[in-house]
Amino acid sequence: MLEGHRLLQVWQYKFQEEKTFDAVLNTASKYGYTGVLVKALDGEIWMNQYDPAQDALYSLDQIDQQVLQAHVRGLLYCCWTNPLYDPPSLDEAERTGEIAQRVDALFLDVEPYASFWGANRDPGLATRFMQQVRAIAPQAYIVLQPDPRADRLREIRIEEWLPYIDAIAGQHYFNDFQSSVAREVDRIQDIANVYHKSMIPTLPGNADPADLITLKLQLKQWVAWRLGSMNKVQQSILGSSSINVAAIRNAMDNLWAYTKRM
Repeated sequence: MLEGHRLLQVWQYKFQEEKTFDAVLNTASKYGYTGVLVKALDGEIWMNQYDPAQDALYSLDQIDQQVLQAHVRGLLYCCWTNPLYDPPSLDEAERTGEIAQRVDALFLDVEPYASFWGANRDPGLATRFMQQVRAIAPQAYIVLQPDPRADRLREIRIEEWLPYIDAIAGQHYFNDFQSSVAREVDRIQDIANVYHKSMIPTLPGNADPADLITLKLQLKQWVAWRLGSMNKVQQSILGSSSINVAAIRNAMDNLWAYTKRM
């Protein structure tokens, strides 16, 4: 469903120049992205509890409105959440499912850290959570967005998530992992071979442009993390479906000239 797509991931409006959802759509269209990936929940709590912006998500009706806004512009509209372990409540699962059935795709940012899902939770916990989500949204397109390193996948008990997801969008942050582009390409292929899911890797938008070009040339679809952390060169690379060397060179020249004036 997401084959060939390039999604621009959005976190909090206060950390980006685009202060409205319409401005987000303008940026996505300008750089060639095919969709946006907007944060909806931490657990069962709406994003407007963390971000005071008028367009930070606070209801299902608002999601319906933003879906229409994006579709009118020819863009996919996807949401992402952080499932939280408290343990997760039925309200959290129900709200997650209600969002999933409204959007083009729902991404679950599941990580084995204290402020996220956590590591080595009770066996069966993720299974029960996802069964509750799927009971509400049986046809929704759901993507797992984890830390893709093998130890981290074991810690979230990935085998419990797999029966209920359609794709994996591993966070391949080679610049944070002290890894390399070549290693992450291998990791993406290894995960695809082991788990037999579609892959839409999440790429670090703030990485070196040369590395992003090298990585992008070996992929068909991806998520760009995130709006507010990328300059114009990085946006040009990750938003476009093909590498326009002249356009990138021009953007880099402009960025260099701007830096010299500061």
